[in-house]
Amino acid sequence: DTYPDNPEGYVRRATPLMDTYQFDAADSDLQKYLELSADKDKAHSSVSSLLYTKLLYQPDSTYSKWNFDVALEHIDKAIELNSKLEYKYQKGQILMAKKDYDAAYNLYDAINRSADRSPASYYAASLVLDARGDTVTAQIELLDSALAMFPDPMPADAANYVLRRGKLYERAGIYRKAVLDYNKFCYLSNNQVNANFYYDRSVLETKARMYQQAVDDINMAVSAEPNDILF
Repeated sequence: DTYPDNPEGYVRRATPLMDTYQFDAADSDLQKYLELSADKDKAHSSVSSLLYTKLLYQPDSTYSKWNFDVALEHIDKAIELNSKLEYKYQKGQILMAKKDYDAAYNLYDAINRSADRSPASYYAASLVLDARGDTVTAQIELLDSALAMFPDPMPADAANYVLRRGKLYERAGIYRKAVLDYNKFCYLSNNQVNANFYYDRSVLETKARMYQQAVDDINMAVSAEPNDILF
């Protein structure tokens, strides 16, 4: 109230109002924020993000003014004003939450066919294919494309991409390749892994008939967590 023309005050007040289920008051503040903001694309992106977060973490609310379509309208307005890549990723997240997998895949596929493609865009597309129920082979191909974009030797940033591909190889029954990716993840993580990782890799190694490696890994799991009955 002290600075009625400051847009940031309205969006900041809207957040605790949303947390306490005062949605009409929060909506009023967000509309005022949009009205006063000079940076309209950022404002629409911020409102879209707030609605997306609310819908994810307060899904039991029956407040009818807000839904994923409204969140999409705001991010589409942001993209119309400024086609920033981060806004496109934000739209992809909303489409995923809305379970509009075809639209989400088309969005990431368009990025992957452009100069803006990156490991992250290939990774996101693989997650969409997983949610949509596409083949594991298609998901692995996208992760191959993601990993091919990293320099050689691979940086630590590639670790989670490698681990996800390893999990997909396991789902496909290609156990030895899965083990190789688990090994690479361990290396990229500077061997900073926990007992559950050693256990999971030992299970994989057993499936791959790499029995000595499986014994070594389950011993590592027991050593890290000696009181765990499963290990």
